[in-house]
Amino acid sequence: MKYFKLLLTGIISLMLMYSCSDEESTEIENPHDNIDSGRAEIGFTTDTTFGGSSSFNLSNTTTTFAYSSVDSITRIVQIKATEELTNQSREVVLLLVMPANTVSPATITLDSATTSSSYGVMSYRTYQGSVEGPVFKSYSGSVTINSLTNTAVSGTFNANLSDTLSHHISITNGHFDGRF
Repeated sequence: MKYFKLLLTGIISLMLMYSCSDEESTEIENPHDNIDSGRAEIGFTTDTTFGGSSSFNLSNTTTTFAYSSVDSITRIVQIKATEELTNQSREVVLLLVMPANTVSPATITLDSATTSSSYGVMSYRTYQGSVEGPVFKSYSGSVTINSLTNTAVSGTFNANLSDTLSHHISITNGHFDGRF
């Protein structure tokens, strides 16, 4: 009987601890909470100055855009951001193509020449007024999709880009978040 009472006391103690811990727990913050529908966040650093800066970071502005299209075979996700500066703007586009049933986490190669069913392309360009400057497109790199739902996407990336004159830019510490 003594062991039964000890066992019962232990079970009741565990139940009380479990119920208290549920009351004190906090919800995990949704990573997309600070992004409005149709908007995006994208940021990264570069190994060289491009358009006057070696970093890019825009979040939830009227010049950010997130889009997703899915059919029975393919899902396309696009994150686009344009930074408006005095007499100049910089634009970044991240385009991801993957099978419709892709779940996160997922890794996508930034290489439009691939024959894989999942691939991505990144472009980075500048404008001086209405005159387009150099356009850099990815030739290697990868994207990790950390979260992918019907209404949002987020992840990280790194990339190597070049223009038609074979100038190169390396992008590191890339991150994105978008709501559709």
